[in-house]
Amino acid sequence: MTYKYEICDTHAGGSGLSHWNLAPPDCAGCDAFASQTGDGAAGCGRDGSTGFVGVKWETDLAEGGCKQFSATFDESKLPAGFKLGVGTVNWLTKAGLSVVTSTICGPVCVPGPDIECPDDITVDCACEGGKAVSFDVTVTGGTPPYTVVCKDGSGNVVESGDVFPVGTTTVTCTVTDADGLTDTCTFKITVNQDTTKPTLTGCPGDVTVDCSTKIPDAADVTASDNCDTDVPVVFDEKRTGSGCPGDPLIITRTWTATDDCGNSDSCTQVITVVDESAPEIACPGDVTVECRDDVPGPDITKVTASDNCSEVTVSWEGDTDNGGSGCESDPLVITRTYKAVDACGNSATCTQTITVKDTTAPEVTCPSDVIAYRDCSEAECGAKVAFDPATATDNCGGDVEITYSHPSGSFFPRGETTVTVTAKDSCGNSSTCTFKVTVVERPCTTLTIFKYEDVNVNGAYDGEPFLGGFRFTITYTDPDTAAVVVLQRMSDPATGELIFDWAGNNVGAPTIPEGAKFTVCEVLPGTGSATCKWIQTEPAGGACVEDTATGPSMTFQFGNVCMCVPTQGRTLGFWSNKNGQAILKANDPAWRTLLTACNLRNANGTAFDIAAPPATFATAYGSFRTWLLNATATNMAYMLSAQMAAAKLNVAYIGLNGGALVALPADLQSCIEAGSGQTGPFTINQLIALADASLASYGSTPAGHAQRQYQACLETALDGINNNLYPTDASGGCRVIYP
Repeated sequence: MTYKYEICDTHAGGSGLSHWNLAPPDCAGCDAFASQTGDGAAGCGRDGSTGFVGVKWETDLAEGGCKQFSATFDESKLPAGFKLGVGTVNWLTKAGLSVVTSTICGPVCVPGPDIECPDDITVDCACEGGKAVSFDVTVTGGTPPYTVVCKDGSGNVVESGDVFPVGTTTVTCTVTDADGLTDTCTFKITVNQDTTKPTLTGCPGDVTVDCSTKIPDAADVTASDNCDTDVPVVFDEKRTGSGCPGDPLIITRTWTATDDCGNSDSCTQVITVVDESAPEIACPGDVTVECRDDVPGPDITKVTASDNCSEVTVSWEGDTDNGGSGCESDPLVITRTYKAVDACGNSATCTQTITVKDTTAPEVTCPSDVIAYRDCSEAECGAKVAFDPATATDNCGGDVEITYSHPSGSFFPRGETTVTVTAKDSCGNSSTCTFKVTVVERPCTTLTIFKYEDVNVNGAYDGEPFLGGFRFTITYTDPDTAAVVVLQRMSDPATGELIFDWAGNNVGAPTIPEGAKFTVCEVLPGTGSATCKWIQTEPAGGACVEDTATGPSMTFQFGNVCMCVPTQGRTLGFWSNKNGQAILKANDPAWRTLLTACNLRNANGTAFDIAAPPATFATAYGSFRTWLLNATATNMAYMLSAQMAAAKLNVAYIGLNGGALVALPADLQSCIEAGSGQTGPFTINQLIALADASLASYGSTPAGHAQRQYQACLETALDGINNNLYPTDASGGCRVIYP
């Protein structure tokens, strides 16, 4: 191949020998040189003065001038390192050697790359699969960029950081530069496998304890390793047995350390737990009590017990005693045993001594002082006096013997006698009390009974007329003889009074001793009429008075009123049939005016108005009859309106006495009193007025309305009057008749 060269002068001119340095001195570039043409061709050789080897060129080169020439080379003989590139022109002038660097187009001898491998590498702490090894290869010379390829002995490409097997691997690295020039180097990697176990530090020794609470905490065992800087320690614990005698609790603790290569070592601690200690137990303190009933029951909550290891179960094991009576001279001694057992069956017992010794006398209570009444005779002056028995209680219960200095029922002289009562229990402890029995003459009590006619039926005497000829039964019990005396007497026809006294007033009357319990009962007479009867209004408790004769006199009042069942009531049905129609037609239009003045209500609570003239009677009555027949309690005001209308018509046209007092049932009267705020008894007209006033304010009272109950009571009262159910007063028209 022929390369063309051009060289130019760039400094002061002159002729001389010029050399082109194609390669370093050791480059055998001339072996490939074939021929050279052009001015100054001189061939290839070594310059004696510079030692350069290259194409020779000898010519005069004018200052600033250029010359060209060509040289032919046998490429097959060119050594490695030739390329097109930068060469060095050496001018040999009269002034000396000048070196000029110029870019030319032609072969230039340059050095190839130099690769340097590391020293042989040895690594430790490898696991069975080998270990990653890093290495550096250094390249110098040649022309970058470089390509470096390293292979093991099997021809496999390896790189820095790859895992190398255990053993020795020969690595050959080849570098190729940009000119295709290469160089190689070789080194060895030796990988040593880690087979050393970790070392454990802090492994505890075996121990034996008597309680699970004393089991030591697991030790903090650590591990170190020749290769691994952080060796984990795995703890394991296995337990067998209960920890009791015959079945000890065996705890096996194992610590195991394993390094990264699987080398491991372990240590073991065996802990033996055997509880052979009995619990500690303390019984309640010894006590002394008075009575057997005071002996406290077994109470395990009062026992203190503890154990070194476990919870303790406390039980009462039983009581034994010495068979004593429990008296001061022969105390009863009870030995009570408690037992404590721990979870392993270890047990301990303790005892409590309870002494029973009764030293307390009974408590005796005498009856109150007794005053006995008796007349004195010449033979003796006194009385056999019975008194209530004394009572006694003993702190220990049981029978208490009670004795009297003067027994009940014995003779006591006139005057004051002290009776001593002695109470003694079964242990001989005794106490006494005293009371007095005084025998005196007995006074008497005068009973006065006044009988009156309770015209206004208010249960109180308001100056009304007296009633004579009424029969009374007087019953009392003689306080001395306990005899029951029963007498019947009549009230004085002239005064209405009946008097019982000691002096025997009211012919044939017995004495009423003071202190006697008595009963005075009124015997109500007949009236001679089937529809009338005498009703007692005072006393409020009934026809009899029970009391005890006290003081010189006692007075009782008995009030009565004669009540008759009326016959002038007419029902809603009457006023809606032809009989009622006939009466209303005969009194038309007055009946319309009468009812129009009332606050009558319809089912919806609106006012019910009866058609006034010139509307015909048939029209007015027809609407009235329909209104009556349709009345229901859905709206209680509607139902009350219908009953009130019937009552008004009964008073106006049937002859029902509107001014008569009505004997209503007690619960019904109480309801009306509460609703109206007035006190009964009530007349018929009053009940009608109360109903009308309520209807004026409350025309609709459905279920749940606050006024519904009050209107329901008024409706029931008027319904009973319209049906002739309730008696009314007869205003003095009744006779007094006894069989």
